[in-house]
Amino acid sequence: THQIAPMSQPRNDRRWILAILTAVLVPILVLHGTCIAVMGPGTWGAGVEELVPEVKPPTEQITAYIEELSFSQADSPPLQDDSEDFASEGIVGRLLWAHQATEGTVFLSYEQSLIGNVQHLYLKDENGLVEINVPADHLIVRPQWANGRIIYERWTPWAVPPMQKLLRYVSSWFDSSLRPEAALYSSSDNGMEWHYMMPGHSLQVAPDGQHAVFLRSGAMLANFYSIHIWDLQNDDSAVIYSMRNSEEQDSKSFSLHWTADSAALQVVGTGGGFLRRPPGGNRVDRAVNLIYQLNDQTVYELNP
Repeated sequence: THQIAPMSQPRNDRRWILAILTAVLVPILVLHGTCIAVMGPGTWGAGVEELVPEVKPPTEQITAYIEELSFSQADSPPLQDDSEDFASEGIVGRLLWAHQATEGTVFLSYEQSLIGNVQHLYLKDENGLVEINVPADHLIVRPQWANGRIIYERWTPWAVPPMQKLLRYVSSWFDSSLRPEAALYSSSDNGMEWHYMMPGHSLQVAPDGQHAVFLRSGAMLANFYSIHIWDLQNDDSAVIYSMRNSEEQDSKSFSLHWTADSAALQVVGTGGGFLRRPPGGNRVDRAVNLIYQLNDQTVYELNP
């Protein structure tokens, strides 16, 4: 006679499978949900790229920049505490930022109101001073005039109610502008519309207005940056190399400077190397003085 296996055996096997999956998946989902609730999808990197450059000794053309770049330069213009000097310009509120280019000057100011601070963006050119309309929910940073348009950084915060945060998180996988990160925006030709371009911050337009440099850094690994050049004529961007921040500084430990002819970019300060995680975990901070030349796309070191 043949014995028939109990009917409950397959069901018991399924219960073990479900128990194992539950033990593994539930902690992962809880951790993932906590990351969403606390930090948001910006935690995963915001487009940061890791690239180790081939560094070459300086050529005669590169050494010619040494005298120009040897003096101390600010990474960004200082904030203006007094707006009285700009009252005649017709600017409302306290001046925060001014960027002057050959085609015009961009001003950013704010005024306090009952509902909070209200930002104002202005453009002054040969036709006079005009206020540029921007979306009310945009927190504008470092607006600059470049190649016939205004570009600026926008910080998208994640401090919203939990349900709205969850909906934004899901939508952000399809709409990058919803991610809680610093992003770059550009105006249309008439300045009436704004377009999301890509993630980035620390924006600096070259003197000729044809290129800009910006950084990317993730929320959890904010001490690791990738440096990008943005070609403003065709809106292409490319990473030139990555750099780890100095262990001794919480904020960015290096600064960016364009040469006067807009042909090269200097990165000077201190850094922990080009790799996100050095081999063996050994880190040595050292002085950095690198020049990237646009025409040959090469990195040169002034202090080998």
